[in-house]
Amino acid sequence: MNTEQTTLQDAGPKDNLGTAEPETQNRRYAAAQCCICKAAIKFEIDAEAKAINLEGFDPCVLVIVTSGFGPRDLQREQEFPCHIECFRKIVGDNDLYVTDSDYGTIGEGRREQEREAAEAAEQAMADEGLDAGRLDALLAEADKEYEAGQAK
Repeated sequence: MNTEQTTLQDAGPKDNLGTAEPETQNRRYAAAQCCICKAAIKFEIDAEAKAINLEGFDPCVLVIVTSGFGPRDLQREQEFPCHIECFRKIVGDNDLYVTDSDYGTIGEGRREQEREAAEAAEQAMADEGLDAGRLDALLAEADKEYEAGQAK
């Protein structure tokens, strides 16, 4: 994604002398150009250039995938920054469900998958008659056997 880093003096709040306000002195900003309306989308970034302190859904990124229904190995991707409202004007409200309040984030989905995997592992251990203490004991025993084999 093309983003242009800007300095605080270019993008941050200023006092009447044109200097940065004290509470924003150490903030960094970036800007991307909306591929639809061509206006700048400014946002705060952290030390790793990840967007932080986002309000609403902007900046959004449209991802174009070639051969969308073909094998992943043959696909290509390109990202285009945009405002959510600009994109909404193109596709309409009926097709844009990612802005619905009950539509989960990627992080929420990942945490749900991790929770389900942990529950499945616990069930598998229970099915084998193992609890966490017994599993720890078996692992400790295996470690001792490995170390004894290494000592020979």
